[in-house]
Amino acid sequence: MSTVTKDQLSEIPQLIASRQLRKAIAVLRTYVTDHPFDGAMDVINGIENDYRLMLDYARQGYSDPSREQLYVHLQKRLYRLCQAMRIREAKDRLLFFSDADAAISSGSLPDVRTKERLEDYVSGLAMLSLEPEEERKTKAAALYRGHHALLNELFSRLIVSFPWSEGDQKFYEDLLLSPTIDRMDVMVLVSALMLSTIQTFDVQKFATLLHVYLRTNDEYVRQRALVGWTFALGSDEQVTDEPTMMVRDACQDPKVVQDVLDLQKQLVYCINTRQDNEKIQQDIIPTLMKNQNFSISRDGIITEKEDHSLEDILNPNAEEERMEEMEESIQKMVEMQKAGSDIYFGGFSHMKRFPFFHKAVNWFCPFYVEHPALSGLSDKLGTTGFMSNLVQHGPFCDSDKYSFVLALSSIVDRLPNDIKEMMGSAEALGPMMDEEQMKDATYIRRMYLQDQYRFYCLYDRGRGLQNPFANDRIVFVSHPAFQQTDVAKHYPDLCVFFAKHRCAEAFRQLQEASKPYLDLSHRLFYALWSLDSGQVPQAITLLEEVLREQPDHEQAKRYLARAYYQQDDFQRACAVYEELYQSYPEKSSYALNYGITLSKNGRFDDAVRVLFQLDFEHPSQHVTRGLAWALMGQKKLDQAEREYEKLLAAEPAPIDYLNAGYCQWLKGNIRKAAEAFRTFLRLQQEAGNQADLHEEMMKDQALLRAYSISEIDMGIMCDVVAE
Repeated sequence: MSTVTKDQLSEIPQLIASRQLRKAIAVLRTYVTDHPFDGAMDVINGIENDYRLMLDYARQGYSDPSREQLYVHLQKRLYRLCQAMRIREAKDRLLFFSDADAAISSGSLPDVRTKERLEDYVSGLAMLSLEPEEERKTKAAALYRGHHALLNELFSRLIVSFPWSEGDQKFYEDLLLSPTIDRMDVMVLVSALMLSTIQTFDVQKFATLLHVYLRTNDEYVRQRALVGWTFALGSDEQVTDEPTMMVRDACQDPKVVQDVLDLQKQLVYCINTRQDNEKIQQDIIPTLMKNQNFSISRDGIITEKEDHSLEDILNPNAEEERMEEMEESIQKMVEMQKAGSDIYFGGFSHMKRFPFFHKAVNWFCPFYVEHPALSGLSDKLGTTGFMSNLVQHGPFCDSDKYSFVLALSSIVDRLPNDIKEMMGSAEALGPMMDEEQMKDATYIRRMYLQDQYRFYCLYDRGRGLQNPFANDRIVFVSHPAFQQTDVAKHYPDLCVFFAKHRCAEAFRQLQEASKPYLDLSHRLFYALWSLDSGQVPQAITLLEEVLREQPDHEQAKRYLARAYYQQDDFQRACAVYEELYQSYPEKSSYALNYGITLSKNGRFDDAVRVLFQLDFEHPSQHVTRGLAWALMGQKKLDQAEREYEKLLAAEPAPIDYLNAGYCQWLKGNIRKAAEAFRTFLRLQQEAGNQADLHEEMMKDQALLRAYSISEIDMGIMCDVVAE
């Protein structure tokens, strides 16, 4: 029976990182005993012997200047073995890894031969132009078919590869930066490297991704490598400081810092994809469906189909109104897309069940019409110009392009000729992208992120993988590697961005790390966000800090008074509002809030004095509402009743019926009071709020007790209202 589980195996890196090397060796030895692995025990024995020798030297008091370096080396050796065990365990546990393992041929491909095969493909493509036309198509199909099989094997080999040596790192860096290798091959292999390193971190693979990002001249490769090393960084257990030091060195370049910040912001749109999709399904699609009597011409012009309905006679403006409504809905989607939203996820998420998507490599393969899985389909669609438009200008990520072609090819034979003709137009695919836009780094990165998001959400054989889009990993810039770089200086701005895009969880994750970089405006924003999200004590702390530095800061005082009020600390809220009222007598909102907090503190005479003056100078429903309550506090019920009559005759809020009910109750008009309370409950229910009358009364018990209304009286009144 195993004495070390796979969960304990994942804890070994933590033991190594916390300098508990003896315990880590013991746990790994037990695991290898229960799960034999060729050569593993020899490695453990070697590490243990070297460590014992180091301890012996230390016990004898010898000074060894290279001790720390040797210790780190032992850490790395043990960590490499641990990661190899985790990869072996993943092959047994995860379908994604077992599929990759099964895709590898028995005879492994030597590194030198790997590069030769990839270079042969490039030269083979060049030689095709010299072939006779009648043979070219057959030879091309065979070349693409054989090469895709090779690419699938290389992709799979990288997925399940054990931790690399420095020699492995050098070989793959040279390979991925080689100008003799096809760009598409490099893009696929970079993705495989990322997937492998996210699942089980390997510093050599991580370094390869980072170095390719820094050195490549190809923007498509560069952006994939950027996503790769940033995502992989989130899985690093920080066994050594190597990854951190690499990142800090890279972030000395302002362009790297900007890329990292831009990528972090783009991830927000990914995690908001499902929300955006719900918005499209609930707000936009119903409008488009309602206006099905419109058609879109091949030139993109919206016209109404011939329909001599009765509505044309009864409502002659209906056509124009429907046209405007439809155009507004389409424009909303266009604006969402321009802002970075993934507007196509909802539609294409249902088109990932083709056998094409059973292979993991196809999720990360750039779209090209010669893909073996599309063999024969290009003949069906190619004559229309559709495939060319899709490749050159289609506003979709690569996996969606494959979905589109596979779905369309299954019905193209049944399409009317005029539809086939329209497919050849540039407008057939909707809003198109020009070539310059598609070469932009932001656009390239967005499309790649969308491909990845689909993979992690929709690939059924990818269950159990470390998901970089999970809430606890989405804020990759919070990693310690970034915290002593210029990236950290932008933490407050990122938090503002998260808040504006409704990513409260992301805000919370970065909030603590951003505090050293907060300026006054950021602290005020954080305070307001804290108030809105219910973290009132935190808001108070921030605001009190601001006011210690700038005692007369108006905005900070306003927020602080609101925070005190939300905590029911009416005495301190009143004191702050009094300061604002005295300092800014021209601002009616301060006078109103001061009057209300005076009432909350039982100072009804002072409240009425302030609110009567305000009602004379700046009358409003809010002032009337506050004044009526203060008059009840003064026990001037007839005057309060007149104020409530004004409110109920205008545009009353539900709370006005509750308070008017109190007034009638205190005057002894039980029937009128019950009627008002019922109206309050009905309006709350219609607004989707579940109001409890007894709870409301308990909130206002200070006023009710002043009129000798007991809790028994409250219970009886609630029962009267219920009847």
